[in-house]
Amino acid sequence: MALSLFISTVEEHYPKPDEAHLSRLEDLRYYIASEINQRFPFGEKAILPTAFGNMLRAAEAYSADRYGIDAVRLWPRLIHVIPASYYEKVEQSNNSLAFLINCSILSLLFGFLCMLASGYQYLVWQFALQDKTEVLYFIPINYPPIVYCQRIYIYGAILVVMWVFSLMFYKGSFPIVMQYGNMIRSSFDLFRFQLLKQFNLKLPKDLDLKQEYDLWSKISEFITIGEYRGTLNFKYQTATDKAEKTSSC
Repeated sequence: MALSLFISTVEEHYPKPDEAHLSRLEDLRYYIASEINQRFPFGEKAILPTAFGNMLRAAEAYSADRYGIDAVRLWPRLIHVIPASYYEKVEQSNNSLAFLINCSILSLLFGFLCMLASGYQYLVWQFALQDKTEVLYFIPINYPPIVYCQRIYIYGAILVVMWVFSLMFYKGSFPIVMQYGNMIRSSFDLFRFQLLKQFNLKLPKDLDLKQEYDLWSKISEFITIGEYRGTLNFKYQTATDKAEKTSSC
């Protein structure tokens, strides 16, 4: 009796959502899941301290999660089967990303140098006020103390500007790193079977996702440590085989 009363009370205050509301919730769930997959790698242990690193790690972990492909080991091999026009787009995205990251790092370093210069000017200013030129014989004190005080503020202002630029370049790299990560993901989606052909491995008929996952896991393990479970059937034609075929003809 109490349970039925509780259920009726809940249904009264929290009515069942209609189909339109459920559809909006489903769209919201899809959006949140998509953002998480774009911005974070699979597994808490793989999460890095920075948002930039997590986006790159998420792209790197994509092929392993979907297909069992070790992206780090197989990417240098995959690039040789990617069409030139597509790989050029990947390189353009990579170059744009490298430009923004380099600008961020250089701005950060320049700001750090300005901080050192500001501290140096402060040191000279203090000794100039105390008229201790004999202590800092290696530092030329040829200007009034107010000049060094002004330089402190100038270098300090440049420091703030450079660190703001560094943050802007860093934040501006987020859309580019997501674009670059999607290019990496789509490379494995579109061209992994061409790589399989280059390994002289036949694509099994009616290949389901689990069979493909197991196959790529074996290939990744074989390339990484040289040991594998099952049969991979690599068939390489040696120079001796070619000579025998030529002589038989």
